[in-house]
Amino acid sequence: MKAEVKNIRLDIAKNVYQLFIADEKGRRIANKKLSRKMFWEFMPNDTSCTIGIEACGGAHNCARRLMEMGHTVKLIKPERVKPFLGHRNKTDAADAQAICEALMHHATTLVAVKTVAQQSIDFAFDRGVRLIHDRTEVVNQTRSILAELGIIIPQGIQHFESCFKDLTAEQWDEFDDDTQFTLTENFSDYLELCKKIEAANKRIVAKVKESVECNRLMKVSGMAL
Repeated sequence: MKAEVKNIRLDIAKNVYQLFIADEKGRRIANKKLSRKMFWEFMPNDTSCTIGIEACGGAHNCARRLMEMGHTVKLIKPERVKPFLGHRNKTDAADAQAICEALMHHATTLVAVKTVAQQSIDFAFDRGVRLIHDRTEVVNQTRSILAELGIIIPQGIQHFESCFKDLTAEQWDEFDDDTQFTLTENFSDYLELCKKIEAANKRIVAKVKESVECNRLMKVSGMAL
């Protein structure tokens, strides 16, 4: 790689990496499109570059690897890149150039590169959010079924379990076999999801307590687990 190459802007959103290679003033030297494998063979270990990457899926892992090679990595939020596309068609090459232009702008806010430990907390939290979403879908479907049968359960997770258990034998006997099966399975799914949510929350709390950054944040007034 030539010595004048000081900046590389990288679009990693697809199976191939699009590179916008520039000098220290952001002037284009070349555009390259490389497979993932070829990209890592292309990047030098002996020359330090400033590399800009849009903070999309896989960006933190890519940034960590590049930093281990001695490069400076700057992550930028996707919404900060979009205004610099201007009237150009949205292509990988245009995205890479827009990242370059965005990072040359001094007011552009950067995203901190996360460690593996920090991302593991994110993964656990995202799983918890998905479980809660799944439970809400089960509750809403069950409420909808019962509403079609003339039985109204108030909104809110706090009402669902007690109201479902309060269904009388006479009401239950009015349902046909298929409806009884569906309601029973839904309630079983609900209980199982409740257990998983509780376990996920305990794991998240434990992870947070192990984190120096999270413990520092918890000392801020108004913050709590």
